[in-house]
Amino acid sequence: CFADRAFFCNSGAEANEAAIKLARRYHHDLGTGRYEIVSFEGGFHGRTLGALSATARPQYHEGFGPMPEGFVYAPYGDAEALEKVMGPRTAAVILEPLQGEGGLIEPPEGYLEAVRAACDAHGALMILDEVQSGMGRTGRLWAHEWSGVVPDIMTSAKALGNGFPIGAVLAREQIAAAFVPGTHATTYGGNALASAAALAVLEVLLDQGGLEAGREAATHLWARLERWRGRGSIVGLRGKGMWVGLYAPGKAKELNVRAREAGVLLNAIGEDVVRMTPPLTASTADLDAALDRLEEAWGLA
Repeated sequence: CFADRAFFCNSGAEANEAAIKLARRYHHDLGTGRYEIVSFEGGFHGRTLGALSATARPQYHEGFGPMPEGFVYAPYGDAEALEKVMGPRTAAVILEPLQGEGGLIEPPEGYLEAVRAACDAHGALMILDEVQSGMGRTGRLWAHEWSGVVPDIMTSAKALGNGFPIGAVLAREQIAAAFVPGTHATTYGGNALASAAALAVLEVLLDQGGLEAGREAATHLWARLERWRGRGSIVGLRGKGMWVGLYAPGKAKELNVRAREAGVLLNAIGEDVVRMTPPLTASTADLDAALDRLEEAWGLA
């Protein structure tokens, strides 16, 4: 990817916490006085206090206040609104290329480019949270590759270890240099077992055709899902690659229960979206078996 250095940790929350610290430390060393982090409504960045403060969802803050200061929120997908909250104190903007916990929300065309331009204009860093969207989930190794935008800092975790705990903060050399010995650390980050697991995952994706297989499976998946659009409770489809949001206003939890009873594990995101995240290694036969069960359970057959 774009990065020159990687700092390894144990989870997505730790990666985002480190990214926030890196952005602030970078500006501290430059003497800019910048410390504010802009994040977006509907986003999710983790459960540690710093990552939680960057998560603009009040229900997750309840009972943990006062939250750390220096976090500013803006509507996701609105470039003009972003400009209004940025200023001389803005150190960085953190966002997901496609919001996962927010209900598989894809930003408008050109939005990531607009965020990049705003960061450049204001002297702020652009942090992309690819904890959920990365590692081939959308059909490319990193979701931001679809836009051509290059961030300053990026975070990864979840599928990086394919089930084994590992996270990473990736950055350009000029920015990564702000972390010198003593400024940030982790006890287990980069341990031999986690690193071997992550390396094996990357070899499958990049050297053994994993990305291509995932794209082929996604083509088959979406071809079948398109038949569901507007049928039963399914009002619309969201997402990209092997990351699908079935938009079913007010019915998500009910559909999720019925799916589980049919032997298919999905996830209800709030009241309106059922999230489907099949493995990139799923065969067309596996996908068809699951979709057939869902069609019957949801009355779409």
